Amino acid sequence: MIKSKLNRLKSHMSLPEKPTIMKEQSNVSKSFPLPHEQQWKEFGVTPYFDNDQFCLVRKVTYPLSYKHGKYTFYDIQKAFSLWEKSNLTHPLSTKSIHSRSITFFDTETTGLSSGAGTLIFLLGHAELTTNELIVTQHLLPSPGHEVALYKSFISSCSVDLLMSFNGKSFDWPRVKNRHTFLQELVPALPKFAHFDLYHAAKRLWKLEMNSLKLVEIEKQQLGFTRKDDIPGHLAQFIYFDFVKHHAPESLMEVMRHNERDILSLVTLFTHLTFKIVGEKEVNGTEREQLGKWFAQSGELQKALELYEHETMSPVATYERGKLLKKAGEYPEALDHFLRIISMEGNELKVKAIIEAVKILEHKEKDFESALSLLEKIQPFDSISTENLRVDCEKRVKRLKKKSVRNRV
Repeated sequence: MIKSKLNRLKSHMSLPEKPTIMKEQSNVSKSFPLPHEQQWKEFGVTPYFDNDQFCLVRKVTYPLSYKHGKYTFYDIQKAFSLWEKSNLTHPLSTKSIHSRSITFFDTETTGLSSGAGTLIFLLGHAELTTNELIVTQHLLPSPGHEVALYKSFISSCSVDLLMSFNGKSFDWPRVKNRHTFLQELVPALPKFAHFDLYHAAKRLWKLEMNSLKLVEIEKQQLGFTRKDDIPGHLAQFIYFDFVKHHAPESLMEVMRHNERDILSLVTLFTHLTFKIVGEKEVNGTEREQLGKWFAQSGELQKALELYEHETMSPVATYERGKLLKKAGEYPEALDHFLRIISMEGNELKVKAIIEAVKILEHKEKDFESALSLLEKIQPFDSISTENLRVDCEKRVKRLKKKSVRNRV
């Protein structure tokens, strides 16, 4: 069934032109350990031997002029340069990290489980050099060759920063899990910082995209659409079929799928960087999400700049009000909260009233106005959080006492 599906797709499955397959020498002078030697060699694969084990290694190089989606790989160099020049504090900043020690990483596995029975059969990574992007893939020929697989991967991957897509939750924990079984036989895994671009994409686009799968981000954000690509859920079945029959064609398509994933990581980081540092225009929703992100990163001034827009939504107005309050700009913060209260049909009204009341009580000492605002949300039964209801009830009693004392 799998073979018949792949045969129908086969004529359409190809990467864009101009990558170069690197044909390297094997690390040991031995004969090719699998059938279909010529096919594997034409695909750029060489064996890596370790005693009685081996894995297959493939390298493909892309010139920096190569365009994947909206961007060429010159643009990733520009992205690194923008961070180097920037003084912004941000979780995706690569400032002071050499571009050659940054790795874009993805795996293919025999299942989604984190249990001992789940194998990683393909480790893929890409690194940037002065003139090109090099994609390297390490393929497990069968389950009994993991020592060779991990030795090959670890020896070729010098990394200070690893970028992945959901790799913090999925890929790297599984790498560590398999490595634990082999730790007495293989070198230690490298230590590095880890940027998970899935979480970055989620922060920026969760309100405007129904799905945050990489293929959807490619279509909607990166200007790249896959044509007849191998569906990821088929990869494990294709691998098991290969282990049994050794026919390489289907597994080569899985490797191309993995290669596209890695190239999209490069383009995704470029696109995110350009949005974050202001190199590329952002829409209203992105502006609000970036404002929150910068605020949480301690860049209050940058967050305020992003929220300062004449067509601010209630969410942006509320978030900017909180930042102004934090910065001690109480009159301006109060103005923002009052603006939200005057807007019809927004879910932030209760929160805005409470924030405004706090300023009126503690900073402006205008107890009458604070009480008047609280009356707008009485009775407090409509407030969903019990702690907040109790706080409002206590605040009303306190404000009434202060108001009486203030009139005496």
